[in-house]
Amino acid sequence: AASDVYKRQAINLYLRGRIGRNVPLKINEKMPPGFEEFENKVFTDGKNVYMPRELNDFPDKQLNQKWLWRLVTHEAGHNVEGTFDIDTKKLEELKAYVKEKLEENTKKPENEGKRRISLKEET
Repeated sequence: AASDVYKRQAINLYLRGRIGRNVPLKINEKMPPGFEEFENKVFTDGKNVYMPRELNDFPDKQLNQKWLWRLVTHEAGHNVEGTFDIDTKKLEELKAYVKEKLEENTKKPENEGKRRISLKEET
């Protein structure tokens, strides 16, 4: 709809001023697989920011509009800062390292019954 194009342009102009670049906005579009529960909410999949045409969180329409823009800005910040850019290989390595350290620490007699871990590099 024409109002969606206007809203997308207006929000992108706002985001460009706030965070310095455009972020792909999806207004009231079909949710990506696995995100259906977020319909009528503002969220990001790490690439796009999805938003409803309007929010109804407050009885005041103007307050809902301001809230919508704040939420879009917050979600766009995740995209810009790379919050969801996770290297799964490194995450698996960290998981294995933590598991190994937990097992080592619980096997030591002085740590019997305690679960402590140090993530400091060993030299």
